[in-house]
Amino acid sequence: MAERLQADWPAKSDECYMREIPRTQAMTVSELRYRYQTTRAPIVLTRVLEQWGATGWTPQILKEGAGHRRVRALVDLPTRGVALPGGQVNYERDMTFGEFVDLMLSTPETRPCYVAYLRAADLLPDLASDFDFHSLAPPDNEGTDTRLWIGSGGTQSMLHSDLKDNFFAQIYGRKFVVIIPADEFRLVYPFPDNIVNSRVDPEEPDHQRFPRF
Repeated sequence: MAERLQADWPAKSDECYMREIPRTQAMTVSELRYRYQTTRAPIVLTRVLEQWGATGWTPQILKEGAGHRRVRALVDLPTRGVALPGGQVNYERDMTFGEFVDLMLSTPETRPCYVAYLRAADLLPDLASDFDFHSLAPPDNEGTDTRLWIGSGGTQSMLHSDLKDNFFAQIYGRKFVVIIPADEFRLVYPFPDNIVNSRVDPEEPDHQRFPRF
């Protein structure tokens, strides 16, 4: 099993390399833990979501279930760069979740919007049973949390390091994800005063400012 799951990253060199993240069907918690401890590498788990009610969620279903709730959305966001000009507060708007869904469905990709870090059980208490990470989490669920990110086409996140290991589940739409090996963090130029975020835009990298990237 150790050989089958070994990450087998290429040897370090000055060349840029990319490899597809390996895929496997859902494992037991003990198998996942063993793989993580031995490889410290990402993996795509298939067939995990097959029994989730959340796979049938649509914007309209969420609007009907939580349209009256108040949220703080980020609107008219830039589509490039790693920082929000003028600071995040300039993009924050308070509205109902129903108003946000309408905006999300009507806004062009050049003016994306999203709400983030919402606790699913707070926004959708009646639908909380539609997703279940318990089959992947430790038996006592210690330190676990479930959050929702809901946004229009065109939204992006800067290169960053999450403070917790996580399972990412895309239940509607599409997302393109770039993952950098943790031991190469120096090559993505973290902010000196905020080392979990990178100063490099991977879509349009400035190789004069960031030659190691």
